[in-house]
Amino acid sequence: MEDRWLSRQEAAGYLGVSPHTMRAWAVERKGPRFSKAAGRARYWSGDLRDFMQSGYVDWAL
Repeated sequence: MEDRWLSRQEAAGYLGVSPHTMRAWAVERKGPRFSKAAGRARYWSGDLRDFMQSGYVDWAL
């Protein structure tokens, strides 16, 4: 996959979890990093790959 921004729904599908899980992770600061654009979470596909490979992404990056 070419790196691009994904919606929460698309990111959830990529990771095989529900959008609700993605939202819970964001609130708990446990899941992959994301950015907010126009009030909506956007996930960089490269960060999702890193998260899947390591199971952890440092929020401080």
